[in-house]
Amino acid sequence: MTKPNQQLRRQKLELAIRSGLTTAYCALYEIYKEHLYAPDYASFPEYAKAVLGYEKAQAYRLVHYAAFLAESPNGDL
Repeated sequence: MTKPNQQLRRQKLELAIRSGLTTAYCALYEIYKEHLYAPDYASFPEYAKAVLGYEKAQAYRLVHYAAFLAESPNGDL
């Protein structure tokens, strides 16, 4: 089971993802990077499919896009 603060943090990030805001990709990236899906899910793709309905390739595409945004918030790489 996750720690209460991790569970709350993950729920907040999941809300951002579902809201369709620009920050959704960054929230997904944070869940991925910080392993907030664990230990409730064995892997990030399993979490993305079960909770968000994303296939593995789509989930990783969004994570990589968010990583790009984190490195270059102005898109000027």
